[in-house]
Amino acid sequence: ALTGHLVLSTVHTNDAIGAFTRLIDMGVEPFLVATPVKGLQAQRLVRRLCPHCARPAAHVLPAIAEEAARWAGKVLGDAPARWHEAVGCERCQHSGYRGRVGIYELIPVDEDMQQAVVAGAGHAELKAMARARGARFLREDGLLKAWQGLTSVDEVLRVTAV
Repeated sequence: ALTGHLVLSTVHTNDAIGAFTRLIDMGVEPFLVATPVKGLQAQRLVRRLCPHCARPAAHVLPAIAEEAARWAGKVLGDAPARWHEAVGCERCQHSGYRGRVGIYELIPVDEDMQQAVVAGAGHAELKAMARARGARFLREDGLLKAWQGLTSVDEVLRVTAV
């Protein structure tokens, strides 16, 4: 990547920002980690609600609904919340879920973030920088999928719990 070639790589971390820490912990010098990186992406799979038996959720905690609503207006416009929960039927082997859907976070890395990595900024500081630049994290993307009725809030919280 330092020679101008596009390099795509996989590093197992809990979130996108963790890639910086993981590479530095592996012995790569911070300037070699920060300089060529243009973006970081994290992804997880959550179980998709069974379309045959999912039912509207009886209750969603107000804090969860508020967190999702902050992003829903930006991403989904006026789409109403369609919170659903798993029930279980023969088609999904009584699990309430059938198939998977991805949740993602994408962190564009700008010069300020590169300099922060070289200066030894910690995970929390880098995550705050990403947040200040409008990054949407895994949990938030998952809550958007729950807002749309694709998965349940319980599933998102299960997969994104740290």
